[in-house]
Amino acid sequence: MRESVYFKPSVLQTQHIVTCAPKHLYYQKKDWTCCFASIATLLSSVAEEDLSEEFFTSTLTPGPYFSKDIKALQVLDAYDVIYGCDYDGYHFDNILQLAQDGYYIMLESLYNYSHWYVLLGYYPLEDKNIEKATILVYDPYYDQTKLLNVDEFIGMWVDASYYKNNVKNDFIAIKAKK
Repeated sequence: MRESVYFKPSVLQTQHIVTCAPKHLYYQKKDWTCCFASIATLLSSVAEEDLSEEFFTSTLTPGPYFSKDIKALQVLDAYDVIYGCDYDGYHFDNILQLAQDGYYIMLESLYNYSHWYVLLGYYPLEDKNIEKATILVYDPYYDQTKLLNVDEFIGMWVDASYYKNNVKNDFIAIKAKK
């Protein structure tokens, strides 16, 4: 681990592989619908039927959309949902715990400016060294899975509209209601 003079590096408590891949990966069909393609992807594992991004976007104006917007739309009320807008500065270890508890998760990031990714897995390559840990995400814009450095992702895990939304680490986690 690099030595730093200015800040103490993050250490994640989760030191084992975590996977939370949904059944299907849906790419976004419009330039502003990454949020809804990600929701459709998460719901592929918990909904009775597959839902497309068009199901959600047919009556909406172009986005971006954040967790507080999705919560206000009430389109996910039939599911057990945790919204990032309800938490201030959620820690990545909490996200990994949600995945271990059976939630499917999407994360909003400054990568590609206000862009949503679906979390597929977490891989700590060296104990307690966040600089070596990686996450596998699905990017609905490029219709690709990507392996990202956790330390770099956490640095970009900030809402581009933070001062408007007051959500530092935006996410949506979904699982079926019991």
